[in-house]
Amino acid sequence: MQRRRCATCGEEKSTNGFYIDNRTGSASGKNCRVCRCAAARKRYAEDPDGRQKRNEQNRRSYAKNPTRGREYTRRYRLKMSQADRDRYLRCQRNQHLKRKYGLTLERQVAIFARQDNSCAICLSTEPGTKHGWSVDHDHADNQIRGILCQKCNSMLGYARDSGEILARAIDYLGAAGAGK
Repeated sequence: MQRRRCATCGEEKSTNGFYIDNRTGSASGKNCRVCRCAAARKRYAEDPDGRQKRNEQNRRSYAKNPTRGREYTRRYRLKMSQADRDRYLRCQRNQHLKRKYGLTLERQVAIFARQDNSCAICLSTEPGTKHGWSVDHDHADNQIRGILCQKCNSMLGYARDSGEILARAIDYLGAAGAGK
């Protein structure tokens, strides 16, 4: 594994500790991820309107040529190897889980393993969608309840996470003679 020295903190780190340049596919910049993030936090703290100004510039640029960014991303992803594509998708999923649920990919895998790698409700081993398994959480306090297939997650969503609605549905199916 290649190693580089960060210009800010002086630590020698593997190239995984540096951002990857999309054009070259190798580690870029002279500062590690930690130092770059710290610098960005400091910059935003010193100039709270800076982010808004940059967002406005990006919106104007996008309005001039809306397909440019999408086309660049499409070409870049076509050039990626399968291993890089898998790593990219894993990172995207991890970021999504952290942002939305405060959950890491490793913790999701551990929860799923406790469920015998199946849906917590119907015990299906297939997620039911190309996007994978759904993280079920309580919308009131954002507590994670388990990992569900798409159908069971949709069922809870349509029932508005209400045990009363689901109990009435069970009674309805029992009265109609369904589910035997």
